[in-house]
Amino acid sequence: MQEDDSTTPENAAETQQPQQPQQPTQHPQQPQQPQQPQQINDGMEKIILEEIARRLVVKKEELVQFLEGKTANPVSVVKDVTKKLISEQLVTNVDPVSMSSYAITQKGMRAAKV
Repeated sequence: MQEDDSTTPENAAETQQPQQPQQPTQHPQQPQQPQQPQQINDGMEKIILEEIARRLVVKKEELVQFLEGKTANPVSVVKDVTKKLISEQLVTNVDPVSMSSYAITQKGMRAAKV
């Protein structure tokens, strides 16, 4: 009787089905971590941001009055600080009928921790 060669170790590899290339395991996307509130370094920026956060909307003139006695040139400080806060998206400029006003953003509220 003749032996079947298909069970020998040499032929065993040939008779097995080829393995499919393994797909890399894909992990579900991690949810993005919420951004940490932006830290306000300058003391005057923090004071103004907290005042806007407290009021939610404030006129430019009200900020100037608020800073009188706290700084030598409140008009200049309001202009410079609000410009920076707007560029950092912590407050937004609101111009109803030619009166400059500022409103706090959600990002600004987180930064002010109000």
